[in-house]
Amino acid sequence: MALTTAECNRMIRAAAKSGKVLQIGHCVRFWPEYAKAKEIVDSGQYGKVVAGMFQRLGSAPGWSVDNWFIDEARSGGVALDLHIHDTDYVQYLLGCPRRCAATGPRSPADN
Repeated sequence: MALTTAECNRMIRAAAKSGKVLQIGHCVRFWPEYAKAKEIVDSGQYGKVVAGMFQRLGSAPGWSVDNWFIDEARSGGVALDLHIHDTDYVQYLLGCPRRCAATGPRSPADN
C-alpha cells in the first residue's frame, strides 16, 4: 500500500474524505490461471490442501520510469513491490498460514 504507516493513513483519510473506495491493486488474484486455481481449491474436487510450495520466477520490471522499481527507497524493493502480490494470492487461496518461509536473490549474481 505504501512504504510507511503515515502514508497509508494519509491514503485512508483521503479516501474517506472523498467518499471513494480505496483498494489495493492485488492483481494476481484476477489473472485467469490464478482465478482457476482458486476455483479448483474452493470446489474441493481434489480434497483439502494441506501444504503448498509456490514459486514464480521473473526479473525486476524494466519499464518503470527512471527505474524506480529497483530503488528500495522509492519502491520498497522486490519484497514490497512484487513479492507482496504472491503473498496476497497465497493467503487469498488458502487463508492465513500457520508457518511460511520465503527466499530470493538480492541480485542476478545471487541466482
